[in-house]
Parts: sequence; C-alpha cells; structure tokens
Amino acid sequence: MSLSPYRTLDGMCAADVELAGAPGAFIGAEGAAFAALGAAFDQGLAARCAEAVGALQAILDATVEYTKTRQQFGVPIARFQALQHRMADMLIHVEQARSMSYLAAMHAAEPPSRERRRALAAAKVVVGNACRFVGQQACSSTAAWGHR
Repeated sequence: MSLSPYRTLDGMCAADVELAGAPGAFIGAEGAAFAALGAAFDQGLAARCAEAVGALQAILDATVEYTKTRQQFGVPIARFQALQHRMADMLIHVEQARSMSYLAAMHAAEPPSRERRRALAAAKVVVGNACRFVGQQACSSTAAWGHR
C-alpha cells in the first residue's frame, strides 16, 4: 500500500491511495463494504456542510466589518438601508445552512435509511444555495461601493 498526499486547489489535504500488491483480505463481513462506504461518505458530507457554514460565517463577518469601516458620503455604508437588508438576508441564509448542517450531522451518525439520505441531500442543497447567495451578496456589497 502506498499513500501520495497532495493539496487541493482550495488548500485542503487529499491523497491517492494505491493498493497494488496489498493482500486481498476483506474488511468486515463479505458484501458489507457498500454500507460502510456509504456511511463514510455521509459523514464526510456532514463534515463538508459544517466546514461550509464556517466559511459562510466568515464571509458574513467580513462583509459586515467592511460595511462598518467603508465610508460613503461621510457615513459608514453599514447605515444604508439597502445594505442592511442585504446583510440580513445573508444572515438568514447562514443560519438556515447552520441548521441544516446540524441536521446532517445528527443523521450521519444514524444507521442507513431513506430519511438519512434525504436529510443529507437536503443539507447539501441548502448549504450549497447559501454559499452561492452569500458569496454573490458579499461581492456585490463590496464591489458596488468601490472595493476592488
């Protein structure tokens, strides 16, 4: 067995695992590997959802901080009602994603079921949509006011 570690484009750690010449032994009961792989995949998905929520919170925090310090017409742009509404919408998406991440984590620890698959799929969709929305709003909140 050999392991070739590397960094992904987003800075995460990954590795190629090669099992050339490894002994052909079963891990667990014969025919049970799919369930074990499914459980590992679901736990990984729940972890990615949690990681994304952390990134969403960081984006929201950075956007709020920027709007507090950036001045336009002699006042911080955080006082502009349009940006306050935008940041409130961002917060709602972050909190929805956080709730779905918690749901995913709870279900990932359960035995395989249709409910577990649905909860994890729903979390992936909600968190993915939140990432798109919050990212776009953060960019337009700062770009519209002269931040490049």
